[in-house]
Amino acid sequence: MFAAFVLIGIASFLIGGCGGGSESGEKLLPEITGTTQEKILLIAGRVTYESEGLVTVAYAETPRHQNAAGQSYYGVHYNMFVTKRADLITQQDKERVRDLAGRLFQLTTIHVLAREPDFSHMGVQVFDPDAWFVGGHERGSVRIFIAQKTTLLTRTENNSLEIWLRSASETEEVIISSGALEELIRQLNEARKGK
Repeated sequence: MFAAFVLIGIASFLIGGCGGGSESGEKLLPEITGTTQEKILLIAGRVTYESEGLVTVAYAETPRHQNAAGQSYYGVHYNMFVTKRADLITQQDKERVRDLAGRLFQLTTIHVLAREPDFSHMGVQVFDPDAWFVGGHERGSVRIFIAQKTTLLTRTENNSLEIWLRSASETEEVIISSGALEELIRQLNEARKGK
């Protein structure tokens, strides 16, 4: 009985996510509804599905930030991991990864940022498959894209994923040292404890 429910759920996801294309060639979107957190999880799942095994969007959260005056504001953060084996990645795959990051910006702006007055930005971290940060053998990269809501809202009529991605500032091919990564994790854990 449980297996039947699982199969029905998978079939529903595939049918909902595989709708026919519109006249412009754009895929029909699954219905993205619910709370803000539910929406960004649906978006993460949608982009993972659209990647056809190239990436996994493994983290989607809306953390609260505070400015120096103590005012709260929110962002949407995603971690996208390239899951194709490093030695099999082609130039076309690399371009597709950029498009998928742009897709996160597009869907999140339309379904979340445009509807949430307290949200000011969003970011996507893209982890390369060969990234390694400990033991003196640091390699690979994490590309970090961050965009302000005000900039993204000017793009809502544009279907070019590259244009969406260009809305973000990019930290170029950064190799995060193990010490810096440990500090980021420590700060994140402290912030989560304070919630």
